[in-house]
Amino acid sequence: MQKLLIVEDDQSVRTTMVTCLELEGYTVEALSSTHEAIDRLEHYSYPIVISDIYLDERTGIDVLRTARRQNPACAVILMTGRGSMETVMAATEGGAFEYLAQPVEMAHMIDTIIGDIDLGFQLKLLRFLQQREVRPLGSARARKVDVRIIAATNRDVQKLVDEGKFREDLWYRLNVVRLVVPPLCERPSDIPLLVHYFLKRYNERYKLDTRLTDSGLKTLEEYSWPGNIRQLQHMMERLAILAPGGRIDTPAVRHAIEQMDSRESSSETLADTEAEQIRRVLGATNGNKSRAAKILGIERKTLYRKLEKMAL
Repeated sequence: MQKLLIVEDDQSVRTTMVTCLELEGYTVEALSSTHEAIDRLEHYSYPIVISDIYLDERTGIDVLRTARRQNPACAVILMTGRGSMETVMAATEGGAFEYLAQPVEMAHMIDTIIGDIDLGFQLKLLRFLQQREVRPLGSARARKVDVRIIAATNRDVQKLVDEGKFREDLWYRLNVVRLVVPPLCERPSDIPLLVHYFLKRYNERYKLDTRLTDSGLKTLEEYSWPGNIRQLQHMMERLAILAPGGRIDTPAVRHAIEQMDSRESSSETLADTEAEQIRRVLGATNGNKSRAAKILGIERKTLYRKLEKMAL
């Protein structure tokens, strides 16, 4: 399976893309700035790069140029929520594989979170569903497509329709076959499968050999998981890295849950989250900064800068 590089400054979008692509079997590295991405691309070659356009003082166009200069065969997909003719032309001239408008056209990469689509994009999606055609980048002609739309939401769309925040005609077109997925606390039999899946993933990612005991699994099954699968995933990553002696037992799980509940009740910032992740990986690598940088998907000098800011 191919290795992808994602460049996206919005943490929630970045996390969602990484999760979806990893579930499809891809190996993914994710960065949040053009500086990190360009630095990475100057040392490594990727067959596929997915980048937001508007990131910081530089743009995804700079990422595109660097990626294509290092590897002319690299397929670069550019995304933006505020596209313009200038960016379309720059993307075309730079050899972009695809140019996507967020969030609707991302639906072929990740499921559409329909409750969060604004009215302007709702109209575009409705037209697409009615006409079943798209216009490729740089083309003057549309072409017919045959696709399936999988839409997901954790919001009451009918209420949004009643409030005038969601188009009724689009809702009728999307709401053909409805699947209601119960929260994790209502399907405890799924917990062991998910626990073993995530533990295997993080053992492989961080080159660990963390083991799960029967008592640890039982404690995980007894927790209510108000944050559903995403919360369980984060818990298993924490346990894989930080479990004392590489052993996930009842005390290790209870301690991790206490820390998690305490953190979620506080006003944690994005910087706090990043700092904690760096500490986790450094702990797992016994302070080996070169290996930690490789696991985090950043250059060693970038890690040193972050550690300097964290006063570590």
